[in-house]
Amino acid sequence: MRAAVFTAWIILECVAAFARPEPIDREAFPETRSLLTFLDTVRREHVLFGHQNTTLYGVGWTAQGTADSDVKKVTGLYPAVYGWDLGALSDPELETIREHAIAAHQRGGINTFSWHCPNPVTGGNFYDTTPAVRALLPGGDRHAWFCHSLDTVADFFLSLRDAEGKAIPVIFRPWHEQNGNWFWWGTPHFCTPEDFSALWRFTVDYLRRKKSVHNLLYAWSPNKTSGKMEDYFTGYPGDDYADILGLDAYAHSLKFVLPQIRTLVETAEHRQKVPALTETGPPKGLSVCHHDAPFTEGLLAPLRTDPVARRIVWLLVWRNANKDHYWVPAQNDRFVDDFRKFCRDLMIIMGDRIRLKWDTSIP
Repeated sequence: MRAAVFTAWIILECVAAFARPEPIDREAFPETRSLLTFLDTVRREHVLFGHQNTTLYGVGWTAQGTADSDVKKVTGLYPAVYGWDLGALSDPELETIREHAIAAHQRGGINTFSWHCPNPVTGGNFYDTTPAVRALLPGGDRHAWFCHSLDTVADFFLSLRDAEGKAIPVIFRPWHEQNGNWFWWGTPHFCTPEDFSALWRFTVDYLRRKKSVHNLLYAWSPNKTSGKMEDYFTGYPGDDYADILGLDAYAHSLKFVLPQIRTLVETAEHRQKVPALTETGPPKGLSVCHHDAPFTEGLLAPLRTDPVARRIVWLLVWRNANKDHYWVPAQNDRFVDDFRKFCRDLMIIMGDRIRLKWDTSIP
C-alpha cells in the first residue's frame, strides 16, 4: 500500500513539474492564453531578443512612422520583443505608442509595457521619492486619482486591436524594480511590503475584474538582488497575481548574475510561471561600455554555458535615447559586428523568426 501511494506521489510530482502555466486571469482571451503557451514553449530552446522603444526613436533620429529602428538599420531585422512605457498617460503619447505597438504585433512581435508613473502626491516625476503608495490605496487621498488613471490604462490596453478587431495580448509589468530605492513605489524606504502588495493586487483586480481587461499577462520584475529570494519577493502579492517572474539585471556580463538568473528560472518553473530577463545590458549603456563583445560574450556566452539560466524566455535591453545613452549599436558603432553576430545565433529569436500567431513550432 505504501509503495502504491509513493508511486502515485511521484507521478503527481512529475505531472506538476511539466504542467503548462495558466494565466492568472481565468477569463483571459484565447489569444492571451496562446501567448503564454508560446512563451513557455519557445524558452525551452531559444531566447527572444527585445529592445525598449525600438521604433519610437534612436541615436540621432525620431520616428516619422513605425518602421524605423536602430536594430533594423544595423541587422535588417526587428526585435522579437518590443518594450514600451505608459509614462504620464498623456493622450498624444499613448496614441503614438498604440500605433507602434499595433505595428509591432502585425510583424509578429510581442509587446511588453512598463509604467514609470509620476508621483501622485507631488506631481513630480517617478524619481520623486516622496511617499505615495498608501495614498493610492482605498481610503487614501489619491485613491480616486489612481482609479481614474487605471481607467485610462484599461482603455489603452483594450484599444489594442488587430486588423480583424481582436484584442492584442500584451505583457504588463507595473511597479517594476520595487526592491530598489529610486522610484516612489520602492519598498525598502517608502512603503511597507504589505502596502506594496496591496497596490499590486488592486492594480490587477481593478483591470481584470472592474474593467474586464483580459488581454494582459502580468510580469513581476524586481531589480537584481543580493541573491536571496526573500529580497526578490519583497512585497510579492502571491502567485495568483503574476504570470511571469522577471528580473531587471544590468551587468557588463551576465556571468556576474548567473546565480540569480538560475534561481529565478528554478523558482518560476516550480511555481508554474514563465521566467524572463526583463531588463539587462551594460549598466550605463554602450557609450561607456568597456567590454569588447557585450552581446556575444556579455549576454550570449554566459547563457549558453548554463542550461538552467538559458531557459529565460526573453532578454530586453534598454532604449536608444541619444549618443550618450543607448543599448543597441547604431550604424558605424564599434559594436555593430558583435551585435550582428549575436542576432544571427540560432539560440536568439529576432523578429524574422517569430510567428504572428505565436506558432509553437519555431525551428
